Amino acid sequence: AAPTGDRVFEYRLRDRRTGVAQAIVYRLDRVDGDRLVFNQGNRVERTGGAVLENKQPSAGDFDAAMPPGGWVSAPPEPGARWSLRYTNRQLDRTLQLELTARTGETSSFQVAGRELQIVRVGFDGYVHRGTGTVLTSGTFKANAWYAPEIGCVVRFDVRSRGGNGLAQFDIDEVVELDRKSTRLNSSHTDISR
Repeated sequence: AAPTGDRVFEYRLRDRRTGVAQAIVYRLDRVDGDRLVFNQGNRVERTGGAVLENKQPSAGDFDAAMPPGGWVSAPPEPGARWSLRYTNRQLDRTLQLELTARTGETSSFQVAGRELQIVRVGFDGYVHRGTGTVLTSGTFKANAWYAPEIGCVVRFDVRSRGGNGLAQFDIDEVVELDRKSTRLNSSHTDISR
């Protein structure tokens, strides 16, 4: 089925160390049952935000370190806490993560003239990063702000450091839904992203 109205989600990925930013655009192409197909099939999600496929990850650690199913794929219970342990492989890069997730406070987020209620989920733990079989260890701390009304993360920040020598890494990124460029039509809640 073709989606009705515009459903374009434009994010800004910014490296907080350098200030370099780039646009990340997700355009809804079609809806297949409860599956939302973005960017000509390169990203597929379920309504509510569960990520099923991401063939062209481009949003830094928001994509590279994402747990199976996404950072938040359903409204989390207040005060909930859970553990995650998983491995992501993309091309020759490997990330192994051991995280504890905790539901935090709620607040609001204004986008496309609408005020959305959001809930913060914090992720804290360790990451092993590398290419091939050589992995270096470090810390990983991230926050995902999830908007249940539209079923997606509207802001994500990550700070990850570790390794040594040539294998040292220092990641400090934020990905945020562009409040001006993103378009949500009035019936957007009928088909959440």
